[in-house]
Amino acid sequence: MSYLGSIMGSDELTASEIISGLGDVAIDALFGEIQELPTAAKRNVIKKIANSGKLNAARGTSREEFVKRMGNLDPELTKKIATGQMRLADVSYYATKFVGAKNSIDMLVDDDKKVIGVNNISMGKLEKDNVFLLDSISLLSGVGAGDITPFDVDFDMIPALVRNGQFILKANGAEIIPKSSLEMFDTEYMNCKKGEFKLANPILIQTQKEIEFRADWGTVCVAHTWLKVILKGTVAYKK
Repeated sequence: MSYLGSIMGSDELTASEIISGLGDVAIDALFGEIQELPTAAKRNVIKKIANSGKLNAARGTSREEFVKRMGNLDPELTKKIATGQMRLADVSYYATKFVGAKNSIDMLVDDDKKVIGVNNISMGKLEKDNVFLLDSISLLSGVGAGDITPFDVDFDMIPALVRNGQFILKANGAEIIPKSSLEMFDTEYMNCKKGEFKLANPILIQTQKEIEFRADWGTVCVAHTWLKVILKGTVAYKK
């Protein structure tokens, strides 16, 4: 599908969203396509673009923030999104880990496998060609009957002994949240989801790049303690 065809026929993105994510070369190609149209058809294209509205410069939804950053993607991925070969969707990636009598844990590791109720992200990486905008992080804990699966764990707010620690988040081969207090996940008396920290500046995570979330605290947890990290945002994926 051409860029013009995607603008006139897309049910995934508005015209202004598509244009905001195009690079200079693609925009030049789009203008060339418009110039070849009859006068009446040119008017229709301009009206559609104008009526689609402009992206809000303020902090938007996860999807809106993803669209604002489409210009930072590989041009080929941007084209696939604009032409409908890839879709945008809200997503929550999660990983659980048995902590036991430890005072540190890596929540995403390279031998993780997808198991319902345990993890839904393999090897701490996005699937091939998927791109993810991280909008918020949740950290929860609970105590189960054993150390094999967390199926019986009622995940809730992390305890004080964990909150007194720190965490670090790495992605795209770099540190994107430096050592920060786990108090960020103390949402008691706050009007938000339990244990959720919403990023002021959402982070675009590229395909097949390792994601690392490590938490450390001062003293060991009670027996059979589990932690659960949830990464929420918008993903671009193949249909």
